[in-house]
Amino acid sequence: PGIHPPKQYNNSHPSWYAYVFQYHEEELDGLPVEKFFAALQAEGCVEADRPGSTCPLNLLPLFQNPSQLFPSYAGKLKYKPGEFPGAESFFQRAVKLPVWCFPSDRGIVNYYIEAIEKVVKYHKDLLGN
Repeated sequence: PGIHPPKQYNNSHPSWYAYVFQYHEEELDGLPVEKFFAALQAEGCVEADRPGSTCPLNLLPLFQNPSQLFPSYAGKLKYKPGEFPGAESFFQRAVKLPVWCFPSDRGIVNYYIEAIEKVVKYHKDLLGN
């Protein structure tokens, strides 16, 4: 519970720069993603990431006020937070892992799986319940 892997569709051949799963706090008694992520880090999952270098485009300053760079857009185009709730929800729930793809990576993959399973199993302790 709480962890949703990326969807793969029939006959697709995904190519990812990272493995981004979705965290659903409501499935873990409301444990905030920030606490979940901090617990992963405490378990040694230091390569796990909460995407900060990427976000929905409407949240970038350029798209919220494009006239600063493109004066001809003054008053014509301005995106606001909340206008793309699907993309924003995906971003808020995202936890990113590196793509380990070699047989020699099996050990670190297993380590991360065990750490994620441990955090999920003991999530109530993180809530203080």
